Amino acid sequence: MSLGVVVQGLRSQKGWTQEELSEKSGISIRTIRNLESGRITNPRRSSVDLLFAALDESGGHRPYRPSSLRLADLAPAVQSAGFDALRTGARPWHGPRPPINSFIGRERDLATLTGTVLDNRVTMLTGPGGVGKTRLALAAAESLHAHLDGPVFVIGLGAVPAESRSPILDVDDLVRADGGRHGIELSALLNAPPTGGGASIMQSLVVLDNAEHLPQGAAMFAEHLVRERPGTHVVITTRRSVPAPSAQVYEVAPLPADSPDALELLLSRVRSTCPALDLSHDLDAVRMLCSHLEGIPRTIEFAAEKLRAIPVSRLVTDAFGTHELGCADPSTLPHQRSLSGSVRWSLDLLDDRHRTVLRELAEIPSPFTIDEVERVLAHHSDLSSTEIFDVVAELVENSLVHVCHGREYTYHLLAQVRAFVS
Repeated sequence: MSLGVVVQGLRSQKGWTQEELSEKSGISIRTIRNLESGRITNPRRSSVDLLFAALDESGGHRPYRPSSLRLADLAPAVQSAGFDALRTGARPWHGPRPPINSFIGRERDLATLTGTVLDNRVTMLTGPGGVGKTRLALAAAESLHAHLDGPVFVIGLGAVPAESRSPILDVDDLVRADGGRHGIELSALLNAPPTGGGASIMQSLVVLDNAEHLPQGAAMFAEHLVRERPGTHVVITTRRSVPAPSAQVYEVAPLPADSPDALELLLSRVRSTCPALDLSHDLDAVRMLCSHLEGIPRTIEFAAEKLRAIPVSRLVTDAFGTHELGCADPSTLPHQRSLSGSVRWSLDLLDDRHRTVLRELAEIPSPFTIDEVERVLAHHSDLSSTEIFDVVAELVENSLVHVCHGREYTYHLLAQVRAFVS
């Protein structure tokens, strides 16, 4: 049993959040999250002593002895929390695994998200298409896998018809959403009697991936699991928020477009797809390309593939039309194979009012304010000010318009959205 699992079990037994343990022990919340997620495997002795001093039932100081760490040395609370000291293998994993290629620029997000999933029964990852919600959710699930007492289920919902065309009314429909590949196991999870440990102990993890077109069904399924399955946590990835009252929202932002991470992601993917290509003499153009692609990881990966055939000097020009980037990967959903397909997928979830307003917004240089939106639409739309504000808010919720929460809110459209609707 890893030290992180032990700390998590003791903390959960006391009903403390990671923030509360941080306050009581004096150890930073970041260290606690990294320890419990397995990112820290050899912590400082002083840090561990402080953690166990705070977690000790008697309030005393318990020294850390790495060479002789045993379950009985820590506290009987770990046993009552449902952990088996003799089990070292992880529980089953049903569904897609994280990609095996490198995970660049998301280390901080991963550590934070892992802690968020541990502390909340339902976690909702939102953000625009291609920003990396699925990859981040699967990486967090993998990080937590060895800590679970039960299985991980990853259920892809992207191929399920949208609710507007084929309403999902009950949990059984979502159990079958993965084409029956894992329906038996998931049904067993839903129908089996709860195991010991209570709702505070994380036993199983269910990832509902690509849920933006199934907001009611995904929310209903998540709430069902929270209510009926103590110890089961749910992660939902979606371009727009789903109405799950118990969910903690985690917004996945693009990589900073001018950051070393964006540059390294593109160069790393180029090394994978075209090892003979040397871009060391064109780094200024590559940086310009990353900036033009606005730090969207999937877009950067599309560009890396295109560099096999098109020089960066041409790809970086607006005239070439980077919004038409894509790939022909049959393992991905159709709307994930191109930038235009991705934007069209999001637009298909909206009504005519949203499309009209979005076209008008594409004519306003970014960033813009809500006053500018109201002024422009007053001359081109029959919508009232209240309706305009409502539509803009819904476009933000659908990750098609992005807002910067300063003293005065400012808004902008990603280049791929602006190019598609103009």
